[in-house]
Amino acid sequence: MRTRDRRVDRASPFQIDTNLVKASGGLPNINRLEQWHSDGVVNISMSDVAQSEAAIGSPARARKAFSRIVTVSTNLTPQEKAKRDEIEGILFPSGASSTNEQNDVDIVFHAWKNRFTLITNDGASHRQPGGILGRRAALAAIGVKVTSDVDAVSWVEEQVCQRDERERQWSQTTGEQLPGWVGED
Repeated sequence: MRTRDRRVDRASPFQIDTNLVKASGGLPNINRLEQWHSDGVVNISMSDVAQSEAAIGSPARARKAFSRIVTVSTNLTPQEKAKRDEIEGILFPSGASSTNEQNDVDIVFHAWKNRFTLITNDGASHRQPGGILGRRAALAAIGVKVTSDVDAVSWVEEQVCQRDERERQWSQTTGEQLPGWVGED
């Protein structure tokens, strides 16, 4: 008998950006991703930088941010420093000039370093047409995975369908009972 795994994001778990932490839960796609996280379908974490940013301004938002597993900043190797500089050059060709811009670089770097897919809406507005999402192709070219919450939900839905079909085929072939979560996610 094989172990059946509900998770679909083993190759690239998710890390969320500061802008997707809402105390009110007012982001339907993030709510859905958080439910999948609670159900063991996906893993969602934050970088310590994003967590610190999210904790500012609202006690409820801070509680939500601090409920996440975080990746922590550490001393960088020369190769990591070079990658961080490369990310900064993509996001801010003239250099990151503010704390918020440095934080964006660090958040994207964390996702790359830990092999996470960064979910953000940075660049998904008229006020900020470029941002992280606007540079996702250039970031992908250097191995950084970035997506929007809408695209993350679509990807998980597709992976869940494929996982459930594999489970149905396995059960049909082996006679083993389907896990209770098939068709539930």
